[in-house]
Amino acid sequence: MIISERTPLPFDWFFVAVFSYFVILALIRLLAPTMVFPIWQKKKQRNLFFKDANLPNYLLLLLILCSWTGFSLALAEVLSFFGFVLPFQPLLFAFAMVFLYFFLKHLLRKISSGLLRIHEVISKQISLTINSDFVWTLITFPLIVLNHYIENDYLIWIICFIFCVNFLQKFILSWMLFFRKLKTLEILLYFCTIDILPLLLLARYTLNYFYEQSAL
Repeated sequence: MIISERTPLPFDWFFVAVFSYFVILALIRLLAPTMVFPIWQKKKQRNLFFKDANLPNYLLLLLILCSWTGFSLALAEVLSFFGFVLPFQPLLFAFAMVFLYFFLKHLLRKISSGLLRIHEVISKQISLTINSDFVWTLITFPLIVLNHYIENDYLIWIICFIFCVNFLQKFILSWMLFFRKLKTLEILLYFCTIDILPLLLLARYTLNYFYEQSAL
């Protein structure tokens, strides 16, 4: 009797990330049931963004992890869609880039908070940003999964559009927070430092890497 060797299946990082996302979302649902599903109601969604709720640190960490996972999945899909050749698994590369981006933003926020002496406003902006990122990644998550498992050329553009709306929403709401505390020039300088500078640094690193690979 001849037993044929089975071809080992490749490790599916995307499935692991999706499963992890659901686990984190389930924990958030158990710890804060009012945060997840009332977001579709306009009044409660507005309270979610503007209410200065003192959430426990472990819940904030879960919200951040959930958002980072969603951003990483979306970025990995974009990189795969445009055919970028990466140094290692696309999803791991995307998660590393997302982590570095948000780490740089957090570090720059701490520096700006000390220089401008606006600790309270920065704290409110961080809470607003965490809630906004969580809501928009939750809305986009089904599209990301569909885009991965169904061949199409349209969903990726819808995903990019949704995250652009997320960026604009955070910009407008943050501007409303800073308007009474800072001058217009200071607000523009703050946003250029916090949001634009980390993107430029990561884009410069990524473009340099791909240029070096293409030159080999």
